[in-house]
Amino acid sequence: MAQISFDARNLADCERAVGELQTIIWDSHGVAVVRRLFADAVPSKRNVKNHKNAELMAEYLKYSNRGLNVRQCAKLLVEQNKLLRDRRHGPSGTTSLETMEKHIRREKKRMAKDDDYREYVELLFTHSPPDIS
Repeated sequence: MAQISFDARNLADCERAVGELQTIIWDSHGVAVVRRLFADAVPSKRNVKNHKNAELMAEYLKYSNRGLNVRQCAKLLVEQNKLLRDRRHGPSGTTSLETMEKHIRREKKRMAKDDDYREYVELLFTHSPPDIS
């Protein structure tokens, strides 16, 4: 059985591992299976947006557990977004305090109504890496 190891923090290593995985699956199951598996593995825009919303709410939970309210959390996240490029908080990566605050409040309501979404956010929250600060 083939084993593939790679450093997920190294993009070139990830690309190499994906290529190896494609080759192994192709040899074992054919190109049609490779295409189906990798097509299914690419998240839709809707799934990406939902995941970014859940990540945002996991960040909110982290800060609210420290006693910050929605506005304080939104302010902190907007300040971070101004410094970030690729990994901004929220699906739009906004740097507007009002927009971020509205978005957090809307997602809080969604969490209150949608148990599956709340559980997903809590899963992300419990598996998020600790702060370095």
